[in-house]
Amino acid sequence: MISWPTSVVFLICFFSTLGGFHPLLWWNFHRSRVAGRKVLEAMNATILALLQYCSGTTFEIIFDDDLPNDTPLLIVSNHQSMFDIPLFIWHLRSLTPQFVAKKELGSWIPSISLSLRKMGSALIDRNDRSRTINELREFGARMEREKGCVVLFPEGTRARDGKVKPFRSAGFYALMESMPSAKLVPVSIRNSYLLLKNGLLPVPYGVKVTFHVGPALPPPINAGEAKKILKEIAQRIERQVYS
Repeated sequence: MISWPTSVVFLICFFSTLGGFHPLLWWNFHRSRVAGRKVLEAMNATILALLQYCSGTTFEIIFDDDLPNDTPLLIVSNHQSMFDIPLFIWHLRSLTPQFVAKKELGSWIPSISLSLRKMGSALIDRNDRSRTINELREFGARMEREKGCVVLFPEGTRARDGKVKPFRSAGFYALMESMPSAKLVPVSIRNSYLLLKNGLLPVPYGVKVTFHVGPALPPPINAGEAKKILKEIAQRIERQVYS
């Protein structure tokens, strides 16, 4: 019963946050990417705080090791809900992560669409495979030059039931080709799907979400090793999600 009244409060605050931050993001991204990024981090910290204080959500944040910030990183993660994104933006803010996302997300959502476009994330058309691969290679080459951090969800879509879907390898291999020095970081997210199991009404009260960041793994030296590492990462994420 408590989930209904707390959900109303959360949703009012959540959509007000998206709408209220939009002009701030627009202004600051026009000043500089760094200024826009700081506002984006504040917005995502606010969203996590709203989940915590309005909906009783608790977060367990686990880092197996410190992550390097002087080399390209490719983060490979499962994906359970839209609330996964604030976890990356806030808890990995020192790495300024950028995302591989479907192009539809870049056009109509207040604050979020603007941020995806302005911070240089890859917005891909999942119905055009050849174009997508070329765009990922270009994106990866830029991240290699900038020693950037890329977040990839190889499942291709959210797992609304929490079960890890089979990993699609094409995008991973395209990024690996264009980011030959990138270290690989497995991330597992557990229970965030429960926040949206009813859509947004109600948001269940008292969900515990786990965000587990594994150690950075050395880049593969050939295609065969890349295939082996991707399989190992998938198995690691599955173990942590289902444990």
